[in-house]
Amino acid sequence: MKANHLSSNNVKADKQKLKFYTGFIHPELFDICFDFITDGQMTEETDYKLPLVEQFLLVLVRLRLGLSEQHLAYSFSANETISTKTVSRIFHRWIPLIYRRFKILNIWPSRLQILNLVPMSVIVKHPSLRVIIDCTEIKISQPRGPANQQVTFSNYKNCNTAKALIGVSPTGAITFVSELYGGNISDKEITKRSGILELMERGDEIMADRGFLIEDLIRPYGIRLNIPACTGGRSHLEPCEVAQSRRVASTRIHVERVIGRIKEFKILTHVHSTYILPHLNEIFFVYAVLTNFQEQLIK
Repeated sequence: MKANHLSSNNVKADKQKLKFYTGFIHPELFDICFDFITDGQMTEETDYKLPLVEQFLLVLVRLRLGLSEQHLAYSFSANETISTKTVSRIFHRWIPLIYRRFKILNIWPSRLQILNLVPMSVIVKHPSLRVIIDCTEIKISQPRGPANQQVTFSNYKNCNTAKALIGVSPTGAITFVSELYGGNISDKEITKRSGILELMERGDEIMADRGFLIEDLIRPYGIRLNIPACTGGRSHLEPCEVAQSRRVASTRIHVERVIGRIKEFKILTHVHSTYILPHLNEIFFVYAVLTNFQEQLIK
């Protein structure tokens, strides 16, 4: 066996190695995820020259580290060499399957589930908080055609991007992931189109940055918007407004931390986007759900 050979056994035997290559913090979570995804969904393909569990590991490593197909072909070739074509086929076979299986999961928690899981320190400050939202953008190659270029051009990033809305519960778990839109879309418009408001209940509180000008959108739903206070032309904030803004910032930071975790998966930045463009939405959603298998942010 080659010294640099990767396998599920040697990766799972070392928790640091497991986290580095896959993002999982315990080998049991790796096994649970693998069993859930493959349950009656896949059969061994002898021409792939890799058992299913090793194919799963290969896909996770590609997502996590953005390694090239050639690198993975070398790393997963043990007694029998696999080709870059095989690596590509495995990846494009698994991504839609993982996406479909993860979509079955209901990641949007009920009010009761949130109250049972959220630390009392958060409940005291934000008793009605249902979700913290923010947007994130992924750089993509410039598309063909001026119309597509305009739709995807982000003034914020000064390049072409795909943009998603992320929702995080007060516990720090991802509970909502929108489809990806062109980077030119506003925070308000993506909130409107994403469908997140239809999931909320009257009396819920939604927390966001002050750039989310969505009060007119949420009013018909009976939802309260909690954003940092702004001066509104005044020279300074009142002491109570400063205190309120600090409370919001200390809780809202969790959505930024979660987005940071999503971006630890490197394939979207290390692999040319034309290769993964057909699976871009699927990959992003898979990223988000895999992030929930990591250590809990708020304890």
